[in-house]
Amino acid sequence: MEKNNIEKEIGMKDLFEVIWDKKLFILIITLFITMIAFVYVTIKTPIYEVKSVIRIGSINNEAFDNSKVIEKKLKLIFNVENKNENLITDELGILSNVKLVKNVDEFIEIYTQAFTNEKAIEMNNKIIKFIQDEYSYKIKRYKNKINLEIMNLEEKINYINTVETNKIKNKLLFLDNVELVSIENKLKFNKEKLKEYQKNILNITKRRSKNDTQNMLSAMEILNNQNLILSLQNRIEDLNKSKQQIVNETRNDIKSELEYNIPKSIEKIKNQINTHKLLISDENIKNTELVGKMFVSEYAKSPKKTLIILVSFITALIFSIFILLFINIFSKKD
Repeated sequence: MEKNNIEKEIGMKDLFEVIWDKKLFILIITLFITMIAFVYVTIKTPIYEVKSVIRIGSINNEAFDNSKVIEKKLKLIFNVENKNENLITDELGILSNVKLVKNVDEFIEIYTQAFTNEKAIEMNNKIIKFIQDEYSYKIKRYKNKINLEIMNLEEKINYINTVETNKIKNKLLFLDNVELVSIENKLKFNKEKLKEYQKNILNITKRRSKNDTQNMLSAMEILNNQNLILSLQNRIEDLNKSKQQIVNETRNDIKSELEYNIPKSIEKIKNQINTHKLLISDENIKNTELVGKMFVSEYAKSPKKTLIILVSFITALIFSIFILLFINIFSKKD
């Protein structure tokens, strides 16, 4: 056991001696590869990435579209799968990725890349504008529909204020031409009859004679006419009461319509108009918008210069040691 440990220590010692003896070789290889990496990251055009979080537009808290649908649509339209090829051919920038925000359905992350931050920001704004334009027709169509309903309600108010109000005001006149005219005709007829009976009594009174029988008949005829007159007077009084009742009821109905029913109907319609206006307010209709500020980094997304140089240095160091050991092993066999 101790012999094996001693052999291992001797082997490690030999290994370090070989490495130390050839340290110049290792240094040259390492520096050479690291220099190549340095030249690469120096001449490589930097790519900058800008991230933004957007909220999907909505109408009355109902999103225009499902966030997953928008994600797939953007990736398909802007060919995100071939983003590296697109960036080479499109110096203005590309849509590099679209991500859903976890547990928040109405939010989407938009990633754009370009050779400068300014171009990446500009491209990000274009993507947001594209989404806004894509669904602006829904907002326009919805607003047109609600505005048309508001116009119809306003026309209804105008109709009530003019046509309906005039109809109610003319109601009494309408009754004069129908019900009241009928009562007036009856009154006229009964008044004429009343005058006729009164005239009969006057004529009978003038016909007095010395014949008692004839006078008795005249008295009975006068009594009969008086009864008819009394009946007509009662009928005329009833007709006048009916006329006055109809007039009073009509006036009360008109007053009730003009002072209560019509204002109530108009107020109800105005409330509907206000509700419709709320439906198309900025609070209830929101187009897709940027949430907060865009995430812009001063450093390029790629190439990652420090990381590439560091990895190249470590890789070159390991690679040079491996080559050295490989050469050393074969030289011992020879």
